[in-house]
Amino acid sequence: MNTAIERLRASKQKWHQEERTQGHLDGRGWAENEAEYGWLRRLADNIVRDRVSRGALFRAIDPNDEDEKGNSELSETFFGGEKPSDAYIEGFVEAAVEFFAEVRDQI
Repeated sequence: MNTAIERLRASKQKWHQEERTQGHLDGRGWAENEAEYGWLRRLADNIVRDRVSRGALFRAIDPNDEDEKGNSELSETFFGGEKPSDAYIEGFVEAAVEFFAEVRDQI
């Protein structure tokens, strides 16, 4: 039993890292190619107070929850209808915020 637990623990750690890495790549691409200035600014400004989450990302894009599409369509737009893992979201948001920090003073 201990061998199985150790194996699964290692597998979980590997999966988490792969999810985070893919989220980072996708978040950077989104920030560079699709994100609006206001989205990135709100995301960067609020991420200090907010836990990195899908909700933090959606609030940055639609801060007053006025988008008639709702979170399900935003999720469809961003993630192709899949519900990404928390590790993926963490990588995605961190990469977007990192990109904005790199270019913010040049805008």
